[in-house]
Amino acid sequence: MKHKITLTNTNFRKCFDAESDFKSVIVSNVKYSNSKDCPNLLLNWMYGPSEAIFSIPISKAYSNQIDKFDAIKLAKDFDEPFNGPFRKIDVRFKGSFKSNESNMTFEIELK
Repeated sequence: MKHKITLTNTNFRKCFDAESDFKSVIVSNVKYSNSKDCPNLLLNWMYGPSEAIFSIPISKAYSNQIDKFDAIKLAKDFDEPFNGPFRKIDVRFKGSFKSNESNMTFEIELK
């Protein structure tokens, strides 16, 4: 399922809680409305029986270099023991926008 998300200071997070495990989380088309106001996107994974948390910060510089990336593959590249199961993800900013007029849009697809 593919979702188009817009995050702002008042709508700063989106949570996904899937009924079954997903194998990949494709993030694409990351766009900031203000190129000088770009907090990092933070993907917080809740996984395993104790629902441990693993965070991946995605900077504007990284998202501009890569149009589309698999966040699960990226997490595994960061931390070898990151094996799942993958059922919950919380997408939010690290910090906030300097201006309440700023926003960020992106697409996320859970497969």
